[in-house]
Order: sequence, then structure tokens, then C-alpha cells
Amino acid sequence: MLVSVWFLLCGFMLIYEIGVSSGASSAMKNTIGSYHLIRQAKPESRWKVPGVREFDPNWVVRFCLPGEQKRVTARLYPICPRCLASEGNPAEVRSNCSAEGCQRDVRRWADLELAVYAKALREGDMKRKQEWLAPKRYASISEVIDVYLQRGPSDRRQRVNMLSAIYEQVTGREIERAKWEELSQKMLMTWAEMRQEAGRRGWLGLGAGKNMPPGGWAVLRGLAAERRLKAVDEVTVAAWNTTIQTYLVSARSIFGEKSRLKVLRDLSLPELGGFMDPLPVELPCPEGHQEIPDAVMAEVERRLPSLRAEDVQLYAFFRVCEETGVRPGTLRALDTEALAVLSADEMSFWKARMAADWKMPVDELCDFGGLLDIPAKKGGHAVKTPVSAEVAGLLRGLAGTSGHLFGCKHKTAALELHERLNVWLRGCGVEGNHVAYLLRHRKAQALRRFGGKSAVAVGLGHTSEAMAERYSREDRVVPAVFTRAAG
Repeated sequence: MLVSVWFLLCGFMLIYEIGVSSGASSAMKNTIGSYHLIRQAKPESRWKVPGVREFDPNWVVRFCLPGEQKRVTARLYPICPRCLASEGNPAEVRSNCSAEGCQRDVRRWADLELAVYAKALREGDMKRKQEWLAPKRYASISEVIDVYLQRGPSDRRQRVNMLSAIYEQVTGREIERAKWEELSQKMLMTWAEMRQEAGRRGWLGLGAGKNMPPGGWAVLRGLAAERRLKAVDEVTVAAWNTTIQTYLVSARSIFGEKSRLKVLRDLSLPELGGFMDPLPVELPCPEGHQEIPDAVMAEVERRLPSLRAEDVQLYAFFRVCEETGVRPGTLRALDTEALAVLSADEMSFWKARMAADWKMPVDELCDFGGLLDIPAKKGGHAVKTPVSAEVAGLLRGLAGTSGHLFGCKHKTAALELHERLNVWLRGCGVEGNHVAYLLRHRKAQALRRFGGKSAVAVGLGHTSEAMAERYSREDRVVPAVFTRAAG
């Protein structure tokens, strides 16, 4: 009994005294053991890309414990240029080095590592002690991604792309080179600050950073390194906050509990506590349902004849967005093969089908001239949606030899067409960041008016009716798009 009490007291003293160093030398000692900072020799890769910090050698820490030794490369702590060039042992001659990520930070990390060992020793947790001495070999992030892309859900590529974007925008490196210890809450907070700053500068534009200038992410990384980025804005409602939340959910889902059991069960993964934890901040997002006010939509309708006369390409793009509710970003990527011309019998079939789905008389619908085949996007379903005879005729006239549905000669021209529609709608009084996208909300409202939430899900390609709440409201009534006169 006395022996047990003595051991517990000793264990308590070990924990209490840990981290107390004996001086500013390369060997740091305490009652648990000691560690030594070792300057790693310059690797060959440093000469291939001189001056790039990620290729700098890192500190090596040798832990000396009772009867044990452990040598660890501290991958997150590169040796600063002055310590690297030091003639003597930099851990002794430059022990007061305060460069970011160098001696000061690696000593803090080593102290914490010893604390983990001390806690395992105090609690008699021999398994955890052994894991500290000989860490379990985890699959690399690259291995995890390879398996996930083979066995993951239908939108696995999108989720991996979002994880890659977060990591690459913060570090400037490819996700395949990532280390587990880099996936942290600190990295996610830095990324959120960078995304918000990009949004404030107008660099996000259409989609995920389509207006980003050359070197834009490098500029933001530089500001982050110098601690010049604003802290996460928890007050301003902004569309990019929705993007941040979407990326975080998708990226974390790769390493989530369901994925570990169903997709990655043959691989060994670390817990990723900080990375998987919710951010300690609020990100104010626009409310799910947004719409174009009736008065503004009346102004849009008033200006449509002039738009048709002045810019038939832009008019056609507007009409397809309005009639189908398809995302503008999806439409601008379609080629002429996406449009099938309808025969008289096929038109009658689709008019009857739409009348049944929308619960309205057939003679109130305009004539359909074509059927658009919309591919599945964002984890949703593929959709076949009719377009009016007028719009089908305009599209056939625009196609020309470019092969693009709207006659655009290249992707940049298609992106410019999308932005021109945003500009035109704003001129009509439509407000918001992605105003053309609000035509999708308007179509959803029309679908809900006639067929309920199930019609919204089918018409917009959603996998569940729950998304209808984000695109429509029960108490709103908007005119049916296809009740306008044909031609």
C-alpha cells in the first residue's frame, strides 16, 4: 500500500514539474527525461527549389527517456535561415531565436510531447506509452484520397476537390503532399479568413474564385503569414460564408465516422480532433430562399423586347435560365448535343406531361420546341427539361459552327455571357451576389405552386424534397413560366 501511494505521488510530481527546462542549451531536461534539438543536414531538395520554405530542413528532436530513446523529425518546424547558417550549434549559440516556427515553437511542441508521455506513465497506460514511443503507422492522405475516389459516394470527386482547395489555398502545395498534422483547426480558421478577404476584394466572382487574379492566393497567404488578415467576420451576412460552410462540411465528410466505417475501414487514420471540430466562430449566411421581387420582375419583363432586339444571345441565355431553372454555370458549359429538337408528337407528349405534373390545362401551355438534357451536378440527378419553341429556334440559330449551345467560341466567352446577364439583371434592379441564379429560385417557386415540393426536387434535380425549402416558400405564388404565349 505504501509503495502504491509513493508511486502515485511520484507520478503527480512528474506531471507537475514537466516543461521546466534547465537552461538555454540544446538539451532540455526535466524530471521525466530530456530532449535535444538537432540541426538536420540540408536535403538535396533544398537546392532544387532554393528559398522556398517548404523545402527547408526541419528540426529533429531526440527524446531521452528512462530506458528509451525516440528520434522525431518535427515536420511543422523548419529551421530558420539564420539558425541554418549558424557556425556552431544553433540550439546553443542562438537559443533565444524567436523566428516563427523555429526554436521557440519546436521547444513548445517538444514540451507537450513529453507531457503526453508523462500522462501515460502516471496513469499506467502502457498501451498509450508504447504508441508514443513507436507511433502507429497511419495511411497517408494520398492513400486515403485514392481509396475514397474509388469507393466513395457519387459526389466523391467534388468532396476531394473541396478538401484540395482548402489545403492548397492555405499552403500553396498539392493535397497529395499534405501531412496529417497539418489538418488542424488553425488551418481552417486561416482559410476562412482568406476566403472572406477574397470576397471583400471581389476576387471570388462567379463560382469558386473565378475572378481570382494571378497570384491572388499567394497574396492572401502572404497576408496570413504576416498576420495582416482580418479576423473572421461574424457579423456581415455574405454569400461566401455559405461557400465556406459547404466546403468545410464536404471536406470533413471524407474523414467522418460514416466514411471511416463504410469507405475507409481498411485504412488506419488519426482522430483529427481539431480539424473535425466545429469552428469557434459564426459565419452569417444569406437566408436559404431568395427571390426577385414582383416589381423588379415586372421591370425585367418590360425590358425583354429591347434585349431581344439588341442582344439575341443574352436574351436566349436569360430565357433558358428562366424556363428551365438550371444553374447558369451548368448552362454555360453545354454544347449543342444537349438540345434535342421535338417533333409534333413529342411536343404533344411533353405538353401533356407538364400539364399533368403542374395540374393545369394543356391549352394554357406554350408550344415546346426542344428538350435539354442536363447532366447531374453537385450530387443531384440528371434532368430532361423542355424549352419553348421560341427559345429552341433561337438556340439553333446561335449554335453556328462553335458547337456551343449559345454560340460561344470558348469558355471565357461563356463566362462573359454569364456575367453580362448578371450585369443586365442588376440594371433592372435585381440585387444580390449571383443574381442570375435567382432565376432558379423563381422556377422553383413556380414548380412548388403547381406540384408541391416533390415537383421542385424533380424539376431541379435535387435528391430530396428538403432542398425545396431553400429555393421556395409555401406562401408565395409566381406566374408559371410556360403560360406565356409561344413565339
